[in-house]
Amino acid sequence: MRFLTFSLVFLICIGAILTGNVNRDSKPNTKDTFLEEIESEYKDQWITWKKLYGKEYTDFNEEITKFSIWLNNLRFVIKHNLDASLNRSSFTTALNEYSDLSTYDIRKRMNGANVNVKQDLLTTSEKVFTKPENLEIPDKIDWRDSGYVTEVKSQGQCSAGYAFSAAGALEGQNFRSTGKLVSLSAQNLIDCSMTYGNKGCEGGAAGPAFLYVRDNKGIDTAEGYPYYERELGYCYYQEKYNGGTATGYTNVIKDEEELKAAVATIGPISALIVASPKGFQKYSGGVFDDPTCSPYQLNHGVLIVGYGSENDQDYWLVKNSWGTSWGEKGYVMLARNKNNQCGIASAASYPNV
Repeated sequence: MRFLTFSLVFLICIGAILTGNVNRDSKPNTKDTFLEEIESEYKDQWITWKKLYGKEYTDFNEEITKFSIWLNNLRFVIKHNLDASLNRSSFTTALNEYSDLSTYDIRKRMNGANVNVKQDLLTTSEKVFTKPENLEIPDKIDWRDSGYVTEVKSQGQCSAGYAFSAAGALEGQNFRSTGKLVSLSAQNLIDCSMTYGNKGCEGGAAGPAFLYVRDNKGIDTAEGYPYYERELGYCYYQEKYNGGTATGYTNVIKDEEELKAAVATIGPISALIVASPKGFQKYSGGVFDDPTCSPYQLNHGVLIVGYGSENDQDYWLVKNSWGTSWGEKGYVMLARNKNNQCGIASAASYPNV
């Protein structure tokens, strides 16, 4: 009798579950229904975030996919910031305009450093930086304060961080030479340095870009050769828009101490780093210190504009090209003197002007 009672209850429960599933599946599959069924505590944040960054999706299925990625990123941010509040991490994270992209999406669409293409151009140059003897190096420097650095740009979903890095170093050195700060064209470098080993929106490095500018006897201004977030398929350089020059470039290849001396005496320096860690992609403040960020497999070009220390942590002050919604208004303090973390000193260089 007890077995029959249990069986009857079991069948009733199964029937209720099946009925519930039928009823649930019979609801109209609309965006409004989807928004009603998502976790209510995050609904307002999702809608606000979409409005903030002007996000629109082609259909219902894309919105489901993007929301799932966004929610996963939000949970990462919440968990990481809890760790930071407990002094388990030296940096904080936040949602930004790329929070509906997965870690894989960002690596594929926004990271790109072709260090295997024409390797000789990336490891050798006309000059190698040597630290001057008896040089007194300041404990802190920020070249933004001296007018060497233009505003933060956004590369969008074109893997051309190397072009923005090279343009930034050219801006700094041309300012040092002429006293005039002019924003230079990353698009010019994307379209025109391919014959030197770069790959347009599929990655590259600053060295080949500097050689193109040397041989071309100039680079256009950002205004004269604007950014399109894609390869244009042809080099549209026009001499009348020329905004800067270079006579070659110098590598900084020894270590972080040598790099510190170069930043202190030369100005902003181009560098390739590893930008793969999820924490880096969501970084919002503090000193980014992640021991898992190896110095190998460099995949993103950035601009070192200074260095210093905060709360007894040494850092590099780095300008990124992911817009101002990322990091500290487009900048990151990257851990310094931590065994070349993220490869910051592995492939650094600057143009000779």
